[in-house]
Amino acid sequence: MTFNSKNSDTNTPISQSYGKKEYKTLGGDGNDILCGREEEINYLSGGKGDDTIYGGNKFDVIAGGDGNDKIYSYGGKDTLIGGKGKDLFIYQSINDSLYSSPDTIMDFETGRDKIDISALSKINGNTIEIKQVNCFSQHKNELIVHCNYNESQNLTSSYLMLDHDGDGQADFQINAFGIINPETDLILF
Repeated sequence: MTFNSKNSDTNTPISQSYGKKEYKTLGGDGNDILCGREEEINYLSGGKGDDTIYGGNKFDVIAGGDGNDKIYSYGGKDTLIGGKGKDLFIYQSINDSLYSSPDTIMDFETGRDKIDISALSKINGNTIEIKQVNCFSQHKNELIVHCNYNESQNLTSSYLMLDHDGDGQADFQINAFGIINPETDLILF
């Protein structure tokens, strides 16, 4: 069961089975702030307006809807849909999109949307610049951005990987449908 209202937001349980709870939260027509529940599976949709949406730490589906939305992904293998407008996808911890369970942005628009990973430049209280490289060389905060084009499906996908701890292996990853241009689409500091 789902409720929606033009003047208020809703948070409704939609299923509960095998010890898992799932919640659907819908924003109204205004500029909403939506928060996912911790330890739950969340379906969050901002609707109209410039919304700020915080996911939970499980596998969330977050849709910004219309407007210029700010989407915070916390843990889990989230599916993110910015929708119309200039959307900002914000990551504040390596655990927000681990290499082993990365988030996927379904509709990234280069030149309009942005990914903010500037908080990841902090390591043990120190700021270590995030630098784009072609391959990891065992230095902290090395970033690889790669785009693929599938001609038969006319589909472009991208991924960015970050070696946060300098061990030569990716710790953090985001997958996206669309082109991520590291020069214009990333906030690194």
